[in-house]
Amino acid sequence: MASKSCMRLAPLRSSVLLALLLLLAGLVGGCATSSPSSPSPTSTPVPGIRGIFHEYTLPPSQFVPRNITMGPDGNLWFTEGGRIARITPLGKISEFKLSAPTSAQSIATGPDGNLWFTDQSKIGRMTLTGKVSEFSLPIHQFPAGSNPIKAPAGSGPNQALAITAGPDGNLWFTEIGPDEVGSSIGRITTSGKITEFPLPSTHIFLSSITAGPDGNLWFTGIGTNNGLSMIGMITPQGKIREFTFLHSIFGSITRGPDGNLWFTAFQYGVTGAEAGKIENITTAGKLSDFPLPTTSYVPTSITFGTDQTLWFIEVEVTVSDPSGKNGKIGHLV
Repeated sequence: MASKSCMRLAPLRSSVLLALLLLLAGLVGGCATSSPSSPSPTSTPVPGIRGIFHEYTLPPSQFVPRNITMGPDGNLWFTEGGRIARITPLGKISEFKLSAPTSAQSIATGPDGNLWFTDQSKIGRMTLTGKVSEFSLPIHQFPAGSNPIKAPAGSGPNQALAITAGPDGNLWFTEIGPDEVGSSIGRITTSGKITEFPLPSTHIFLSSITAGPDGNLWFTGIGTNNGLSMIGMITPQGKIREFTFLHSIFGSITRGPDGNLWFTAFQYGVTGAEAGKIENITTAGKLSDFPLPTTSYVPTSITFGTDQTLWFIEVEVTVSDPSGKNGKIGHLV
């Protein structure tokens, strides 16, 4: 399942990397990729998923659609920067502007019946009536980077990206810090107590996280400096295991109707985004993939709905417009 060899990858321009990092919240782009040397997985039928795509175009907006989750009311809820929006299983969309100043990234339904979201250096909680509370991440000391002028030593919180409800009654989230500090998996109780678990590997941009079928949390990550993509697992007690792959850029991950993990993936070339896919991986490491209907669209966030199907966000990303503001809600049945 793990691979230690490394295929040389062409780095993205820094402006594109920054745009992808902000765009994908949990799905953080760090390098362009090419096809792996081993045989590519083929699309195969999966119990509960026939491989049929439906797409719903979002209204024009200055906000980038980021993360989607199944809400406690049976609808799908997703973030759009300064707004949280809702889509019914039939495709009807409503948008809600947050009353508190925020830039919500990822969103999840908590065990307390509220919506929980990441907001840069904070974790937010919103009731279904719109009342918002926020909890600040811990402050860290970090050393100077390789270029102390551009990256001096200092202190500050990490940046929270993706969030999910865990099997232990807490919320779990991914967070990134400076390269010298690395990424961490965070845990927050419904009363706001935060614990952080640093990732063993350095130079990793963590992205998405989900509760897996085995009682653990599963997450995705992107290697910086032409590093490998990663799928990792952390137990509720904080023990981390990592698996690396020569593959596309991995993004959002969720548990599917078949008991496997489903995630978004894409490649990024000189002409922009290409080869966007929805993929799944068994706990034994077997991969299957489902290419998106439109190659210029990047699948970002994915969730498992109460209708036993998969819902996801996809945005159009090009070299000339890496912000990805043309969005759709995708539905894989």
